Amino acid sequence: MGYGNQANRDEIPVTIASSGNLSGAVNLGGRRIVGIKMPAGWDAASISFAALTRRDDSTVVPTDTYGKVQDAGGTEVVITTPAADVYIAIADTSALFALGWVKVRSGVAATPVTQTASRTLRLVVI
Repeated sequence: MGYGNQANRDEIPVTIASSGNLSGAVNLGGRRIVGIKMPAGWDAASISFAALTRRDDSTVVPTDTYGKVQDAGGTEVVITTPAADVYIAIADTSALFALGWVKVRSGVAATPVTQTASRTLRLVVI
């Protein structure tokens, strides 16, 4: 017996560097985040997201601006303190659809949390 159509499911690794709280940018390519595979050793912190809001190509090196991801009601999208080495299924993903370029934050925008070692999470997208 199969487990449904997995053909369009993909995993995108994102890494938060040691002593950092924000990953590098990854392109979701119009896909929706439906889950996150947490790494072992995660320092206790919620997860939030920053999405590309503006690109300035007028300079020699283009400058990207990222802003926190909020739902339609203006509330920051936050996954509350996930445990290390677990899979998080994200039920309501409407705020995480078609973000384009995104970064993953340890903590929330107002109070980011530094990770004590390099941590690679895997975003599960469809």
